[in-house]
Amino acid sequence: MPPHPLAETLTVEQVRAQLCGVNGWMIYDRTPDGPILNEEGKRWIKLGIGAFYGVLRADPWTGVSLTTGLRPDEGQQLVNQIHDYAREHAPHGIAPFVISEAAHGHMAPFATLGPTQLTASQSWNPDLWERFQTGVSWEAKSAGANVVFAPTADLARDPRWGRCDETAGEDPFLVSAFVKAGVRGLQASGIAAVAKHFIHGTPRAGLNSHTASLGPREFHEVYLRPFRAAIEAGVHGVMPGYNAVDGEPCHASLYLLRTLLRESLGFKGVTFSDVYAVHMLTDPYFLVPDAAAAGNLAVESGVDVDMSNNPTLLHSTEDFPALREAASRVLALKEQLGLLADRGPQPTSPAVNLKEVAHELTRQSLVLLTNPGQLLPLSREVRSIAVIGPNADSVYNLLGDYTPPVDEASVVTISQGVRQCLPGAEVLVAKGCGVKTGIDEEMERALSVARKADLVVLALGGSAARNFEALDPRHPDHGALSMDSAGPDMDCGEGADRCTLALLGRQTELAERILSLGKPTVIVLTGGRPFVLGGLAESAAAILWAGHPGPTGGLAIAETLFGQNNPSGRLTMTWPASEGQLPMFAGSHSLRGSRYVECPAQPAFEFGHGLSYSSFRVEGLSSEVVGNAVRVRFTVRHEGGPAGSHVVPVWLLPVLGPALRPLRSLKGFARVELGVGESRSVEVVIPESEWRVYGPDGRLVAGRTEFEIEVGSERMRVAVG
Repeated sequence: MPPHPLAETLTVEQVRAQLCGVNGWMIYDRTPDGPILNEEGKRWIKLGIGAFYGVLRADPWTGVSLTTGLRPDEGQQLVNQIHDYAREHAPHGIAPFVISEAAHGHMAPFATLGPTQLTASQSWNPDLWERFQTGVSWEAKSAGANVVFAPTADLARDPRWGRCDETAGEDPFLVSAFVKAGVRGLQASGIAAVAKHFIHGTPRAGLNSHTASLGPREFHEVYLRPFRAAIEAGVHGVMPGYNAVDGEPCHASLYLLRTLLRESLGFKGVTFSDVYAVHMLTDPYFLVPDAAAAGNLAVESGVDVDMSNNPTLLHSTEDFPALREAASRVLALKEQLGLLADRGPQPTSPAVNLKEVAHELTRQSLVLLTNPGQLLPLSREVRSIAVIGPNADSVYNLLGDYTPPVDEASVVTISQGVRQCLPGAEVLVAKGCGVKTGIDEEMERALSVARKADLVVLALGGSAARNFEALDPRHPDHGALSMDSAGPDMDCGEGADRCTLALLGRQTELAERILSLGKPTVIVLTGGRPFVLGGLAESAAAILWAGHPGPTGGLAIAETLFGQNNPSGRLTMTWPASEGQLPMFAGSHSLRGSRYVECPAQPAFEFGHGLSYSSFRVEGLSSEVVGNAVRVRFTVRHEGGPAGSHVVPVWLLPVLGPALRPLRSLKGFARVELGVGESRSVEVVIPESEWRVYGPDGRLVAGRTEFEIEVGSERMRVAVG
C-alpha cells in the first residue's frame, strides 16, 4: 500500500509510539460526575501512544469489577475525553485505538453476553451468529470501543487445550463460515475486528501456546482457511499467535506475516501483537537479547502494533523502513475509523433485542447426545424434580472465559430455568460436589434430595469461571496468561489445559450413586470441551450437552428438557471414547479398519452428531457439474414428532484423485426448519476449491478427480476435471 502522508511527517519517536499499545484500565479516575482521564492517560497521549487496550474491560485480569468498571454511557464519556485530548495534545492530533475483547459479547460491565463461539457453532447457523455479533458490535461501539480482538479463527483439534471454547470447532469449512459471519457482524457498526491467532495450529500435548508442527498441505487446507475467510470478509486486523510453527515464533516469522499473510492472501490491514507476545521473543524463545531487539525483530517480521504494555518499541530510537510501513497501515485504519479527525455525532444503533437473539442462538446450540429410552422430552406433569450437581445453581459456570463480571440476578441457572418452566412443581436443589472438589456431607445431602424426587437432572461438567471476588484494578493478577485467577471450579479457558477428559473431582462418583437409586435421570453437561464419559454414556436415560450457553442458558436447557425447544444442535468437536485416541477429529486420513488393542478406533460421539425429538428424512439426491462447481440438490422431509430444525451436512468422500484426501470431509451444510409433515428442497453449491487439493507450494492442484457426495443416507458419484 502507498505510504500514508502523515507517516512521513512523524519523528522516529512518534512513529514508534504509534506502533505501541498499553493497558488502559488505569488511565482514568472515577468522580461523582463520571470518569475523567487522569495524568497517566494524558502522559501516554502526549507521547503519541497508538492504542489503549482494555479501557472498558472488566474481569479478574484487570481487577475491574462491576462497580468499579464503566457503564456503557460512562465508557463513551471517557473515550470522548481521550479523543478530544488527543486532538489537542497528541502529535498531529492522532487519537489512539480503544481496543476491547468480544469473544461472545463485549467484555465490559452490563454488556449482553451470548453462548461462547464453540457452543454457538453447534447451531450450524452462521447467519444467526452474524446477527448476534452485529449487536455486539453496536454495543462495543456505543461504549466507546473502535477495535475488538475477535473473532477467534483457530481450530480446536485437541480437546485437552483449554481454549477450545473460543473457537468454532475442529472443521475448517464450518469454522470458516463462522469466522466470516463473525467478521461481518463485528464490523457492522464501523469498528475494526481482529482475527486471531495467526497461525495457531494444534499445540503439542494440548498445552496453550506450545509449538505446532504443520505440513504444507495441512497448513493451507486446514489452518489457513479460516483466516482466508476472514480476509475475504474484509477483516481490518489480524493477530499472530503466541506459539511457534515448526520452530518459528509467529511474531518473528517473515514467512507467516509477510510472504503468506500479505503477499499470498493479500491482507492490507493492521497486525496487532498478542498481549506481551513480543517480549516472549526474549524469553522463552531466546531469539534476541533484550526488549529493544524484540520490538525491532517483530516489526521487521510484520507486526504493526506491539501490545506489550511495557512497549518494546519505546526501548530504541533506531529508524528503518518497516517502521514507517507499519505506521502507514496504522494511520490508514485510524483514518477509516475517524481517529484523525474531530469527533462526529454518535451513530444510533439499530433497534435489536440482542438478549432475544442470544437466547435463540443458545436454544439452537444445545446438543442431545443420547436419549435411548425416549425419556426426553420430560412430562410437564411431574410433581417433584431434583436438580443436582456442581453446575445446578452456578452462575459463572454457564458463561465461559473472556466473561466480564455480571449482575448475577440477570443469569438464569439450570435450577432456576426448571422452576420457570415448571412453576407448579417442587424443585429440589443440591450441589453434591464441586467440579473439582467434594465432601461427604454434600454428597449425602444430594442423595437425600434425589430420593425425594420423581426424577433427577444431574448438572455436571466443567467451568471456565475465574475468581471474581475482591477485584482491585491497582492489583490485577494477569490471570488471562495463567491460572492465577482461576475460580475453584475452573477446568477450561485460557491457561487451563488438561491431560485427561474425564469429569473431574467426585462428579463421576456422584453420578453413579444417583443412578444407582433407580430414578429416571437426565445428565446435563456444561463446559468448554468434550468429555470422556465412560460408562455414564450408557447409564443415563439421556444426556444433553449445553457447552457454555450464556446468561439464559438455564432457561434454554429447561425449555429443551420439557419439550418447549426441540433440540437441533450438532457437535462441532469429536468426543473421543478415550484420551488415548487423541488427536481425533473429522477429516482425518485414518485408514479404514484401523483399531487399538484395547478399544475401537471410533469416537464416542462423532463430529456432526446430534439427536432430535423429531424424525427427518433426506431424499432425492442429485448433482450436476456447472462450470467449475458441483450443484447438489436434495429434499428434507419431516416424518414424525414436533416441528423442528434439521441440520444436513454435505460430505465429500474420495474415490480417485491426485493426492490423499480425508475419508470424509464437510463441503456444505443446510439448516432446514420444518413444520409437521412439511418438506423442503435444498441446493448446495460445491465450488472447485472444495474438491481440489493444495500442493506443497500452497497452490491448488489440477487433475481429474472423482468423489462421492453423501447427504443423509444417500450417496452419488461425481467426476470432474
